[in-house]
Amino acid sequence: LRFMDLSNDDSRVAAGIYLDEQLIGFLNDTGIEDKNIELGYVIDPAFHNQGYMTEALKAVINHLLQQGFEQIITGAFARNPASVRVMEKCGMMKMDKVDSIEYRGVCEPCVYYMIHK
Repeated sequence: LRFMDLSNDDSRVAAGIYLDEQLIGFLNDTGIEDKNIELGYVIDPAFHNQGYMTEALKAVINHLLQQGFEQIITGAFARNPASVRVMEKCGMMKMDKVDSIEYRGVCEPCVYYMIHK
């Protein structure tokens, strides 16, 4: 339901990843400030390591840059090297920013990557 609300809100960015008309993942903004946007993304584990997320993130990055955004930031749990590889394959560069997010009762360290015009 939350994804439906995001996708119907014109002030937000949300994109589904579909395979044979089945929703297998999505990307959405986690914050927009002026011409800067931070994205989050997730894909069903059954579709990991098949290039779908890299393809989707590249497409969304290109679209957002064409729409006038100047900086795009994404983050991942430090213990998730596959997500880090996705960001690197999309031409994103590691930032100095490090943060921790509570996820399922555990404080997880996060790394951040960015790309800009």
